Amino acid sequence: MAIRVRRAWDHSLGGMGALEEGRSPVADRPATSATCKVEATTPVSNNGDCAKIILRDSSFQRLIYLRHQYLAQHVLDVIWTMDFEGRFTYISPSVRAIRGWSPKELMNMPLDRQLTPESLKTLRTHLLRARNLAVIGCPVRIETQIEEYCKDGSTVWMDIKAAYAIDRFGKCCELVGISRDITKEKQLKDELLLEEQQHILLGEEIPQATWTMLVNGKIKFVSPSIKKLCGIAPAEFTRRGLAQIHPPDSLQRIQDYLTKINRLNGKCNSLATYRGELEYWCKDGSTAWAEVVAIPILNRDGRIKHLLGVSHDITKRRMYEEQLRLSIQNLSDLALKDGLTGVWNRRHLESVIGEAVANSDRYGDILTLVLCDIDCFKSINDCHGHLVGDQVLMEFAQRISSCLRDGDSFGRWGGEEFLVLLPRGDYRGASILAEKLRRCIADDQFSGAGKVTASFGVAQRYLNESALEWFRRVDEQLYNAKRSGRNCVMAAPTFANH
Repeated sequence: MAIRVRRAWDHSLGGMGALEEGRSPVADRPATSATCKVEATTPVSNNGDCAKIILRDSSFQRLIYLRHQYLAQHVLDVIWTMDFEGRFTYISPSVRAIRGWSPKELMNMPLDRQLTPESLKTLRTHLLRARNLAVIGCPVRIETQIEEYCKDGSTVWMDIKAAYAIDRFGKCCELVGISRDITKEKQLKDELLLEEQQHILLGEEIPQATWTMLVNGKIKFVSPSIKKLCGIAPAEFTRRGLAQIHPPDSLQRIQDYLTKINRLNGKCNSLATYRGELEYWCKDGSTAWAEVVAIPILNRDGRIKHLLGVSHDITKRRMYEEQLRLSIQNLSDLALKDGLTGVWNRRHLESVIGEAVANSDRYGDILTLVLCDIDCFKSINDCHGHLVGDQVLMEFAQRISSCLRDGDSFGRWGGEEFLVLLPRGDYRGASILAEKLRRCIADDQFSGAGKVTASFGVAQRYLNESALEWFRRVDEQLYNAKRSGRNCVMAAPTFANH
């Protein structure tokens, strides 16, 4: 809506004078007390008829100006003015609470740094259309929603309403607008829209069965769609007891709910609705899953008449969820386990060791590492081929794993090197275990490779010792075992002062 204002005096009169000069009506400019006559016209109908308002009291005009100024500076929404080039000429202080920037910062900032690309394109389209309408003298009004950047890098959604102000010559002088933060409102609308789409999908794609049940578990009615769920005709379904309808786990959940509402039957005006996923026996002996909602329907005396329920078939969804769970598990295994041997990979071992070191420093737990390396592994590959070498690595990992406790962490450190982390184990116990592992490897021949041996290094962690220094010591012991003729265990002694 355009507002035309004509002054009948020569002195600036607060915000009203600012309108005809193209300045912000909320700028802090003093008003004079000169007596004046103001004629203002504003459209009051769609056909362009105008009503003329004549204001003669300058003190009244100043009061209006001060009110507008106070409103602009204290309103929660953002009031702003913009020139024809899309540059802000005024922004109210409330913008700081919403976006983190001061008005001055935003007025000196180009629009492409203030708006997301899509919103920038939207606003420029509106501005171009508004300028074209203003040129031919048509009323201009902009209403849109745009996404704006905040100082912390996040974004907010703003509802924009704006119109061009018209000076005393009838020309558009600037765009005056107000912006309201609708971020939470938009998020709620998006969530509601998503929920609505999901409900539409449920109604169109997923079979559902409605039914009534007495408080003793007897099914009194079930809709024909129950046959789509479990292959059982309604007449046969109503003759079945709950134990013939649900497998044990789901049966227990239903019985627990019935026990709960029977205990409260007649004692309260409302009872809890049942919501959950239940498994149903199918006619062919398989099972189907349904999302079940059951509402207690009460008589006039407040006692339960029956349960009214709806069962939505979610068998495919459960199947997909199980496939997804297995896929995630497989991906997790790929990320954490060695692809050849199936034991933990180096990345996971480093994470486990880092956590163990932190707990050791905090609680004083004893930690020991056992580092082992297959002797002359290159010769195995050269003599028998890499396929046999791979078989040796897999069998080696299986033999070591079979000798460890559940709490021990074992993995492939790299190549033919393997590492064992022993929580709450000192170097003496670790040395005994390492000797056991050495014999486990050396005593029985490997398929395709014959006799295989390994060398072992053992080091107990000193208090507050870094993981890097700790590993350097265990690696040194492995090197000593190699220098001592291989197929042996070398342990680093731990001194009392450590």
